[in-house]
Parts: sequence; C-alpha cells; structure tokens
Amino acid sequence: MKQQIKCPHCNKIFPIEDGLKHVAEEYKKKLQIEERDKSTIRQKEIEKDFEIKTKKQEKAHQIDINRMRSKAEEAARAASQSPVERKGEIQEELIEEYLKKYFPMDQYEPVKKGKRGADVIQFVHHQKQEVGKILHESKDVLNFDEKWVGKLIDDMHREDAMMGIIFTRVMPKKSKGVMDVREGGRITICSDASVLQYVVGISRKLIIQENSLNSSTKEDISSKLQQLHDYVNSNEFKLQYRKIRNNLQATSEQLEKDERSFDIQIKNRKKNLDESKKNIHGVITSLISNAGLSDDLLLE
Repeated sequence: MKQQIKCPHCNKIFPIEDGLKHVAEEYKKKLQIEERDKSTIRQKEIEKDFEIKTKKQEKAHQIDINRMRSKAEEAARAASQSPVERKGEIQEELIEEYLKKYFPMDQYEPVKKGKRGADVIQFVHHQKQEVGKILHESKDVLNFDEKWVGKLIDDMHREDAMMGIIFTRVMPKKSKGVMDVREGGRITICSDASVLQYVVGISRKLIIQENSLNSSTKEDISSKLQQLHDYVNSNEFKLQYRKIRNNLQATSEQLEKDERSFDIQIKNRKKNLDESKKNIHGVITSLISNAGLSDDLLLE
C-alpha cells in the first residue's frame, strides 16, 4: 500500500509519490523560469556589448574614412593645381633665381599667390639706390593669351614700374621669333633665357638712364628695344642661335654618354676591388689556418 500524506493547506490526502512528483515539477518550472530570465539577461548583455563594440568599430572606421578623405582632398587640391599653377610656381622660382644670378645688384620681391600683381618685382639699383622697377610675368602654358599684356600694363601702373617682361613657354601666334615688343617698348615678350638676359640688361640701362638724364637729353626707350627686337628676329641671329643651340645640344648629349660610361667603369672597378679583397682575405685565412695561428690576427 502506497504511503499517503495530507496537504497542510487544503487537508487533501494523496500518495507521497504524487506529492514529490508535483514538487519536482514545480521546482523544474521554477528552474526553467530562472534559466529563461538569466538567458534573457545574458542576451541583453551580449547585445549591449555588441552594440558598444559596433559603435567603437564604426567610430574607428569613421576616423579612417575622415583621414582618407582628408588625404584625398589634399591630393585633389594638388592635382587640380598641377597642370598650370604648380608649373607656374616652379617657373616663377626659376625666373627669380635666374635674375638673382645675373643681376645680383638688384632686389627682388615675389608676389604671393592670390595677390594681384606680377610674379616677380625687380627693384633696379644704381649706386646703391633704387631707381626703378621691372615687373616679370612667367608663363608655362601651351597657348599665349593676349590678356596677359593688358594685365601687365595695369600692374605696371599700380606699381609705378617703367618696364615689364613676359617670359613665356610659347610666343604669340603673330610673333616670328623668340622676342616681341609691345606698348611702345614698355613690354617685352621673350621665350629664350639667353635673350632674356639681354632684355633685362637693356631695360636696366634704360631705367638708369631715364633716372639720371634730364628730359631734354633722354633717348627714346622704344627705339633701343626695337633695335634689339629687329636683330633677334633677323635671319642672321636665327642662324647663329640655331647653330649655338645645336652645338649645345650635341655637347649635352655627349656629356650624358660620357657620364654613363664613367659610371659603368666605376661600378666595374668597385666590383673588381671587392672581389680582390675577398680573394686576399681567403688567402690570409688559409695561411693562418695552416700555420695554426689565432684568428685574432685577421684584420677587418
């Protein structure tokens, strides 16, 4: 006969096995509820951790994107400037260095980017005093723009400059040589560095002369530059210039060949020298080893 127990709450009598089974089921349900609650809490914690990690990763990713975007913008600015402006800046620096080399007695002021004015202002000095200005524009583009002449005239009026020079990669379409004179001789357009030296030299002399002589004895500025213009564009000068240029080019090419040949000879001699050093070191090592001497005798 099964043992029976009495419920203390409802006074119902039932087998003890059924009571234990009921208690076990209740305990099982309680454990399931607790496990479910713990699982829910753990799930929320995992989701929270995942959300936090995702936000750190997104932030780091955004930082990388911003860094890459900044570099891309810098590269884009450089690329957008490269064809004309960067070449122009290099050209201006070369012009300034060229002028300082051949006319060190004068002073120079490069005009900052974005500021109105010519590229370089040359302050002509005579007897340690400033006597006038020459404005220089440098252009490194494929087509000459006639607007440059008008702009340079405006800059000359604003700076109170007597002469202006445009050094350009290409001459105006109507020009037949490497030099052209405009505005009654006040502006000279030039595309050759050797001719530029003479143009600047004559412009300096005219400015010094203009400053030192009274109005009754001043010479016509345009006539001097016109004479230079006529000579530079004459067949005689063109033939001489072409001959000199060809000779210079041939000499330059020969120098490059000689330098390459010399470099090859130097490399071969260094290689032979290193090989000889290795052979000598091997012979000495062998002698020391056969003589039973210490390796300390070897000198590096």
